[in-house]
Amino acid sequence: MCVRCETPFADGVTDLDADVQRPAAPSVIQTHGTMAAVVVVGVVLMGLIFSFSVRKVGPFKGEILSQRPNGAGVTLTVRVSNAGERAGRGNCRVKVSTSGGRVTNVAPFITQRIAANGTVTQDVEVPTEDGAPAEVTCG
Repeated sequence: MCVRCETPFADGVTDLDADVQRPAAPSVIQTHGTMAAVVVVGVVLMGLIFSFSVRKVGPFKGEILSQRPNGAGVTLTVRVSNAGERAGRGNCRVKVSTSGGRVTNVAPFITQRIAANGTVTQDVEVPTEDGAPAEVTCG
């Protein structure tokens, strides 16, 4: 049957799909532009979600309470405090002063969850060849 005039086809050879009108496909530029816009909006949304998830967490402050030799390194007892209004985990690094006066960042660690305006104490193993742990910095 013809789509336009609804007249039945008399022969069985006519391609029944030949007369079906289809909408024009979007151009390549439209397709790529739409996908680029979706990616940009997605990245902006992820950034906003991340921003709101870490707001009012920290700053974190770390200090070394004690040191114990541990084979090829030192085991530190570190206290980290959260001065923020929300609970979170501190991302900390132990800085080591070498005998040559050079300060290096070694032993990065993430603290356990610290309550708002709370502190946590934990042990951290630091490999040291010829230096002594100098300080703990947290972010």
